[in-house]
Amino acid sequence: MYSIGEFSRITRLTTKTLRHYHQWGILLPDHVDDDSGYRYYRPKSVERAFLISELRRLEFSIADIREILASSNKDCDLLEHLQSRSSEVKNLAVKYHRLEEELETAINTIRSNEMKESYSLAIKEKIIEDMLFAGYRYTGRYDQVGKAFSIIWKNCGRFVNGKAMTLYYDAEYKERDADIEGGCQVREGCALKKISDNNINVHKIEGGRAVTLIHSGRYEDIGTSYKLVFDYIRDRGYDVCLPTREIYLKGPGIFFKGNPDKYKTEIQIFLKGNFEK
Repeated sequence: MYSIGEFSRITRLTTKTLRHYHQWGILLPDHVDDDSGYRYYRPKSVERAFLISELRRLEFSIADIREILASSNKDCDLLEHLQSRSSEVKNLAVKYHRLEEELETAINTIRSNEMKESYSLAIKEKIIEDMLFAGYRYTGRYDQVGKAFSIIWKNCGRFVNGKAMTLYYDAEYKERDADIEGGCQVREGCALKKISDNNINVHKIEGGRAVTLIHSGRYEDIGTSYKLVFDYIRDRGYDVCLPTREIYLKGPGIFFKGNPDKYKTEIQIFLKGNFEK
């Protein structure tokens, strides 16, 4: 027979676990020395120990295992217990999947409320002055605006007087045929440069009162910030006018994109009507 230490090494069960199983009556030692109290196990007990370990791995309780061992003599006897356990696990999976969805909904609701409260403090109404703007206007996709900036910087570089800016002339989102003008504010005198051959338009764009918000993070997530701005506008009964603007306070460089999570983009939605400053 094996000593409890040897049996422990064979079965990969600690001596503490073996004593616990003894107390529960699911894995009894084959002999206990009357004088020393040492436990000894026969080789046939190894198979029972392996079965118990496998059932524990399948997360059967000790009470369940005791019942299974008492009523099972061969593999087919285990089938009903395993099928029952499989059904329980499937039901639990459905339950916990539903619970996970409910938790995510609660988490997102709280985060959304926190974000809305946080952003509501950051939303501002301000007067924006008229400016001289050098722009390259095109019809296409939003991710093509980088070409417009390259053209402006190449032809108007020494006149540039501000951050890159995009003007959006559409009232809605478009996938391919958006009306977009990319460029930047320039100093007086830029209009004297012979740049018309490159389809660059140097023109004065009117300012006015605008609702603004600085979006922090990836461009792909900017829709959330637009929602906050439009909710603010709707709650106050304002009317908006085009074009809307995005000013890229911090974004990708010419050669290195940087960390998109740290991008900062100012959204400017202009309002119709007269307002007190």
